[in-house]
Amino acid sequence: YAESHIIDLSQVDSLVALHPSPDNVVHVDEVQMDLDGCFIGACTTAEEDLILAALVLDAGLRAGRVPVAGGNRRVTPGSVPILAKLRRLGLVDVYERAGFTVGAPGCSYCLGIAADVAGDGEVWLSSQNRNFKNRMGPGSIANLASAATVAASSFAMKVANPRELLDLIDHDRYRKMLDVWMDKGIDVTVSEPNPALEATRGETIAARNTDAVESSASVSESEPADSASLISGKVQRFEENIDTDAIIPAQFMPGVSDEDLGTHAFQYFRPEFREKAAQGFDIVVAGVGFGSGSSREEAPRALKGAGVKAVIAKSYAFIYSRNQPNMALLGIVLKDEKFYDLAQEGAEVSIDLPARKIYCGGSVFVFNLSTMEERLILGGGVTEMYKKYGNLLFRAAIAADPESVLKNAGSCGKPTSCGDTGTQELAW
Repeated sequence: YAESHIIDLSQVDSLVALHPSPDNVVHVDEVQMDLDGCFIGACTTAEEDLILAALVLDAGLRAGRVPVAGGNRRVTPGSVPILAKLRRLGLVDVYERAGFTVGAPGCSYCLGIAADVAGDGEVWLSSQNRNFKNRMGPGSIANLASAATVAASSFAMKVANPRELLDLIDHDRYRKMLDVWMDKGIDVTVSEPNPALEATRGETIAARNTDAVESSASVSESEPADSASLISGKVQRFEENIDTDAIIPAQFMPGVSDEDLGTHAFQYFRPEFREKAAQGFDIVVAGVGFGSGSSREEAPRALKGAGVKAVIAKSYAFIYSRNQPNMALLGIVLKDEKFYDLAQEGAEVSIDLPARKIYCGGSVFVFNLSTMEERLILGGGVTEMYKKYGNLLFRAAIAADPESVLKNAGSCGKPTSCGDTGTQELAW
């Protein structure tokens, strides 16, 4: 491990993450906020949290608290079995007596889809894990807290510290419910992996991966005379931490195609984005953390479908950065501040992919891109590469000669061989 930490759980207290970022964390006592809605659920609300929130509500009802009229209270378990367990423990009745509507298991206000959409300007407290702009619905204002905090706040529809009600809970009853609820584990043997690494066939890792070399500083250099191989366009400039909810709102997913998703790219965040992309403003330039939030492959698909040729950013959220080459969208990491000074809205940018160079404002900037990423992008992404190489696609993506992978693979070189006999194309 890089670091280790000891956390004193007795010192952990209730917090609230204020709209529009999970990082805007303050102590619950610092928040004075009236609420239009309280939501408990989503796949990230653990089963223990659903039990504890119900017991907080039960403690409040027993103490004489009465839910105020008005407001929207919703609990949505993540699955049918979880709902059945809540009902068997008598906790569905508790939620309903406390004014909560029990939603159909699955995605709900946490994504702002189907009928479960928060209204424009409505202020919500939710036990979900994302509260970016428009996350619960266009114009909605989402704040995050534990399920216990949401439950305590639901009585007066004001953000409240749950400590008083937590102290009233019968903890023996809570432990018994957990014992009935939770699946009993099995003995597990833990061992450290010790893989036998494949020989590199005379190649070095550095030869197969251009990430082994640091980017060089910017220099003055004119574009190559042959511009046919360049990726060129005008900049649409974005700030830092652009999240996937901004790129493609959940209600427009999964889409029937990249082009369909592209018609809704930045629908609420920047409505003019798609029209400008069609006019040649098709190079996205952003700051740190581009693609943060939910790890959905529809985000790079929507950008591609809108006509974006490349994304250049100081950094990407990890899973999003993996999705870009998998979906055949060129994503470049560049940290040189001079580039960002030059690459303002409407600036012209050209990318020489084979040479790993970006031209902008009379300067050239060198970037890194692995061989695997390049081959995935030029090969049309994971799906198209799979059609050709089958389950050897990643070996082909890093091999010195991709075609030799098929020649030397024997029967495993066929796209549907080696135990993969399916013929149905992947949805994306």
